[in-house]
Amino acid sequence: MKTLVSQAMEDGAMGLGTSLIYAPADYASTEELIELAKVASSYGGIYTTHMRSEGDFIFSALNETFKIAREANIHAEI
Repeated sequence: MKTLVSQAMEDGAMGLGTSLIYAPADYASTEELIELAKVASSYGGIYTTHMRSEGDFIFSALNETFKIAREANIHAEI
């Protein structure tokens, strides 16, 4: 997946996007997302997400997004 992100960035992608509220994307771990976001970050890309929750678990979803952005050193858009 890192190779695919790298190729997409070289082909002109703006960054990495996720739709974590939907299957099968919701199976991705935070650690996996951090590693993929690091690749996009190395190209100056951004991380944009449809978080895991917008309701009862919004704060944990926000915290996950912040963690990904912080650990991958990437700007995030929610």
